[in-house]
Amino acid sequence: MQPINFDFKNIERKEVESSDQITKMDFNKAHKVLEKSNPNIKKLQALADKHPSNPKFVKSIILALNVLKKYEEAEVYCDQLVQQFPDYVYGKICSLDNALLQNKLDKCTELIGDEIDLQAAFPQKESFHINEISEYYGLISDYLAQCGRIDEAIDILKQMKKIECPYLAIEVFTERVISAYNNKLRSNMPVTLNLHHPELNVLTTQGINIDLNLLKSFLTLNRTTLIQDLEHLIHYSIGTYDLEVDPPYDDLAKPAIFHATKLLEELKAYESLPVILEPLLQDESFIEYMFFDLEFEMLSQPIAILGIENMKALSDFLRNPLVSEHLKNIVCESIEVYWKNYPEKKDDIQNWIKAEMQYVLDNESLQLEYAYNAFLVGTAIGLQLRELLPVIKQLVDADLVDESISGNYDDIVKHFEDESPIDFTVKRIEERYEEISDILSNDDFEEESYNTPRKAAPKIGRNEPCPCGSGKKYKRCCGKN
Repeated sequence: MQPINFDFKNIERKEVESSDQITKMDFNKAHKVLEKSNPNIKKLQALADKHPSNPKFVKSIILALNVLKKYEEAEVYCDQLVQQFPDYVYGKICSLDNALLQNKLDKCTELIGDEIDLQAAFPQKESFHINEISEYYGLISDYLAQCGRIDEAIDILKQMKKIECPYLAIEVFTERVISAYNNKLRSNMPVTLNLHHPELNVLTTQGINIDLNLLKSFLTLNRTTLIQDLEHLIHYSIGTYDLEVDPPYDDLAKPAIFHATKLLEELKAYESLPVILEPLLQDESFIEYMFFDLEFEMLSQPIAILGIENMKALSDFLRNPLVSEHLKNIVCESIEVYWKNYPEKKDDIQNWIKAEMQYVLDNESLQLEYAYNAFLVGTAIGLQLRELLPVIKQLVDADLVDESISGNYDDIVKHFEDESPIDFTVKRIEERYEEISDILSNDDFEEESYNTPRKAAPKIGRNEPCPCGSGKKYKRCCGKN
């Protein structure tokens, strides 16, 4: 791929409205049509016929056909748009989007041609609107990801962040790249069970109320083959993920993930931590389906207990740019609440967190993850690692920390003084199952999760950082009240 020049001489950030009142009124009519779930193509076609020299009206037809999932019809209009208006950037954008929607990667390659750089593709343009840049390069990242070129796709998303493309556009295209990445991962996952110990099949069918004596009896099996089977069960659960089958209201969607994780924790299978973290490498829809907002409750203890002896696996997870910041916070919270139980490991813990902070300072890929960087600071505060204040100050001085979470440097110093310890003791397997069962059987939880349609997001999302500055998610801080 040819190098991309993101050094734009002139980026427009304000929408330019037509000075012609009739055209302006017709644009408003087109927007109203597009707002409907079943847009009227005839009305949009009439507007396009009325303004044959304005490509924006043809674009509105394409958008409407995409809403209706009539991609082949939309493709005809895309070809017309590119031929009739070769200098119209959105002609190429619409064509790329249409080809991706139809999984026509060969056509994408043809459309992009030898010149992937936007400025080189439209040399006659003196300036580009930020939305043109965002949508064009977002689609390029999507195309590269679908071709398996994940690292190149990530590099483009990083450049989009640097030039301050709209947050929503970056979020949408990041999710597309993650989806392509996950599809690649899942394609290598098993879809049939092949176990050394067939009796473990029960872990795929028995939910949270499984017989715990039966569960614990599996710990007497051969350790090596048992660990292999438990890892296989996690991979099988990922490989057979299917959103079309809803889990019961009061049980786990894929119980094998939770059962296998708990047994690996009991076995102290430190080498299995990367496999336990793999479900958190999936997209948001997978995670919501598998854990329905209980990721911390289900995974925090295994992550912390196995992570204390496998910090490299935690580093690999935290340094992955495709992992969302709130999922990284689950690891940070797990470390904070459980690693207080390992005072003899304080030096190792401190050196590891310092290395993660230094990695942020040295690597651009994490320097834009301001919330995650604040979560790292919060972990240091929670563990009372005052020795890390110098590197924390470097992060703050470099403007890499979200101060709405951590506060400024003076606030952070004060947090170290005011922090009250969180009392989290390691729970036995019976206690952990009872806790999850109680949550799942709670009427309010069922209603929120499945029985009612999803409501509009609250002013402060449950997975958003708590505005009090604790560094924790809202749902596990002030949101508890």
